[in-house]
Amino acid sequence: MSHRIEAAKSGRSTCVTCGEKIAKGDARVAELYQDSQRGPMRFEERRSSGGDYYRVSADDREAIHRYHHVPCAASHHPAVLASALRAPHDPALIADRAALDRQLADALEAERKQRVEAASARIGVPREPTVTDPRLEPLLARVAETPDDLEALAIIGDLLSEHGAPQGELISLQLALRELKAERAPDTPGRTLRGQQLAVRASRDRETVDPKRAQLLQRRDELMASLAPRLHSADRTSWGIGFVHRLELGDKSSGRLADLMNLWRHPTMRVLSELRLDLGASTDHAPTFRQLAVELPRSLRRLEIGGRESSEHVLAEVVAALPRLTHLVLISARGGDPSIAHPTLTDVGFEGDRNVLVTHGDAQADAIATLSLDALPAVRGVTVRDWHHRVDPLAALARTPWLARLDRIHIGPSSRTHERSSVTLETVAALRDALGDRKLARLELTGVAITLPVRAALAELCAELVCPAASVTLDAETTHVTHANKPEWGRGEIVKRNAGKLEIKFPGVGVKVFKADAPFLVPSGD
Repeated sequence: MSHRIEAAKSGRSTCVTCGEKIAKGDARVAELYQDSQRGPMRFEERRSSGGDYYRVSADDREAIHRYHHVPCAASHHPAVLASALRAPHDPALIADRAALDRQLADALEAERKQRVEAASARIGVPREPTVTDPRLEPLLARVAETPDDLEALAIIGDLLSEHGAPQGELISLQLALRELKAERAPDTPGRTLRGQQLAVRASRDRETVDPKRAQLLQRRDELMASLAPRLHSADRTSWGIGFVHRLELGDKSSGRLADLMNLWRHPTMRVLSELRLDLGASTDHAPTFRQLAVELPRSLRRLEIGGRESSEHVLAEVVAALPRLTHLVLISARGGDPSIAHPTLTDVGFEGDRNVLVTHGDAQADAIATLSLDALPAVRGVTVRDWHHRVDPLAALARTPWLARLDRIHIGPSSRTHERSSVTLETVAALRDALGDRKLARLELTGVAITLPVRAALAELCAELVCPAASVTLDAETTHVTHANKPEWGRGEIVKRNAGKLEIKFPGVGVKVFKADAPFLVPSGD
């Protein structure tokens, strides 16, 4: 059974929308409808302990049909009419199908807009009333300045609890959980690796069976679910103690930021530290950015933002309005803006192969080169992720005046992880020339293929080199390797290379054959 269109069999049926009778032979929409008070009783068959079967009445009743005039259904129940039109029916019952389709499309669109507006109005609106207490403001400012100030958070929890706010209970629960975790015995010095592993497992088992901790965790999760702002399913929140620490808005929510300004006034967002906005590159977000400059929490320390360039330099207004900002990440098509100025910004990041190093013919546009050295006096670190796989980001950075100031560089995977770009000795030479006599404090390479000689050359240019073993590739000069998953095999010697395979002789194990590009084979120097 389903919704259907049929001719009225008599003149006794009534349209439930307008209350008028439906004349015999006129087209009507029969809506399949279930009511707890109307319709035939429904029974369920059950079996007794003695093996006999008996029937009991169910909680609900059988579905019935109720009727509408076709124009009434089109204006008030468009989804029901659309379903009925998809079911088999006599086309002669609809006098003007084209006109009905237009009316139905307009009604469905109006219904959709109404749902969207209702959902948008709920997003960001707190489920509980916001507590207004003059004693809270200096404490919130203190937490915004020092997010891990447990004493201030405990006082905030007590004040909120005085007003009966569930957020105060959440803060108290999270602080209690921290104390329970701190009460666990530390690792005993001198323990073997196996002993430490057993101790960690025993600690996890205690957490699992500890009824007090389990009860606190369950209540904490319930409070977080009830207090969290209503967001789209693609959005993400990460909690700190009592407040949301990080918020990630996907493209759907980011595209409607102008309708979500009440989100920033949500009680759980008052000391937000990190924000990511995946804005699309096809829309000019200048008006929204001006609103963000006014509404965003001043506690923000990390801002990751996309979108396209604007001649009005509105991103600079947002950055300047955040006094505690230390990390700025520009996503996708958003490049550097020379008007961005901030006294405490220490790290700048770039994500997206259309952003950092985009090839334009023979020239490469480096987004960081457009940022002003004088306007960003505290910047000492740069992170590059999802860069164009045909471009060497280290060589590009070496061509910018920023390298004379940078202490930290982090190069992440390229936009095509299956085509790992490599760092060459020529890149190292360019980096050495740009650095001169100074060294980087930290150089981190993840998802970038380098050879053992390149890694050794890079190590001379920095105080700390972070390079996963899986990133180091085997070159023709590599003679010895280790097996990352079998360290007990020791240092093996490559005895033969043939057709993309390596024969490696390990002491005490013998000769093993592997593919030459096996990620667990790590070059080992002399």
